Amino acid sequence: MVSTARSFRAAVMFGALTFVVLSLHSKPVSAAATSSDLFSWPASLAPIGNGYPKEGDACRRLGESSATADYLDHTATLIGCPGDADNASVRAMLTDYRAHVVGKADGVTLISISNGFRRRK
Repeated sequence: MVSTARSFRAAVMFGALTFVVLSLHSKPVSAAATSSDLFSWPASLAPIGNGYPKEGDACRRLGESSATADYLDHTATLIGCPGDADNASVRAMLTDYRAHVVGKADGVTLISISNGFRRRK
């Protein structure tokens, strides 16, 4: 019986020690950087705002610049999402906003959204 109690205490101590060591090496979720935090928006694309469609999202509206001039259209909004056309942010824009990819520049996929769209529910 004494042997079982010692084994149990040893297991509990090992578990507690493991928990402490692992928690010292991990970042809290709130401090962890997201992929959009790590991406540095190039000034050449004239990014507008802090996210699209809502603040904090990875994509941005893009303004007029020499890099975006060929993609701007008065009937559409030009959006940029970091990364390739197969990433989740781009796929969401294409599906939710009936948008289409028009190009890529400086590590950003350029997306055109018709000003007359109605978001899918």
